[in-house]
Amino acid sequence: GSFIDIVRLEMLRSEQTVQQATKIARITTQQYYVDRAYAYQSGDRLVVIDPATQELGYATIDETKQIIKQASIGTVSLGIFNLNVATADANNNIIPLTTAQLTAFRNYYLNFRAVGVDITVASNAPAIFTATNLYIRYYKTFNLDDVKQRITKALHDIQVTRRTSNILYINEVETALNNLEGIRDAYFNEVRITNGSSTVVPEDGKVVLETGYFNFDPNLYDYSKTLTTFEAV
Repeated sequence: GSFIDIVRLEMLRSEQTVQQATKIARITTQQYYVDRAYAYQSGDRLVVIDPATQELGYATIDETKQIIKQASIGTVSLGIFNLNVATADANNNIIPLTTAQLTAFRNYYLNFRAVGVDITVASNAPAIFTATNLYIRYYKTFNLDDVKQRITKALHDIQVTRRTSNILYINEVETALNNLEGIRDAYFNEVRITNGSSTVVPEDGKVVLETGYFNFDPNLYDYSKTLTTFEAV
């Protein structure tokens, strides 16, 4: 009996060691900090949800209060991170947090910062994704007005698709459009990303978003303009 008790005790200690190591590894990853940003619920107070570990969280998960729609984190150096967060308006356009929202979010976020980790939190204006031309070929059996509505909705949906890094792959955007009903293919010509006062172009099919998120140039879905071209096939 004593031998079995000793084995059980050692097994328990091993399990605890693995759990502690896993938790430490998890909170030192960028994904952990991004997940904590998306979990924020505006207006709710944190409570202890696990007395054994003193882990904090919300008594009730309410997605309607989760105002962080885009969050990306970049590493400055070991143990130093920059977190960019933003919300969205009713049309799924990315907008910065208000001063009051950002202050409340920072107060929440400090509860999840690991010892030895320094995180700066900002909410800047989104980058702007534009192109010389967005070329859409659609099947002639589909109504053009319906196709335009799908493209407009898709562009806005892409803006709020959750991100974890500040790297944007152009082919991911084109693939999302290509997968729409009625679309044969879609591609951009001469993509440009405006970050504040600077403009960059993709290299090797990808571009760095300084703020970590973006909005499409409204002229891409203002079809009275000439940036988007439709062809029935």
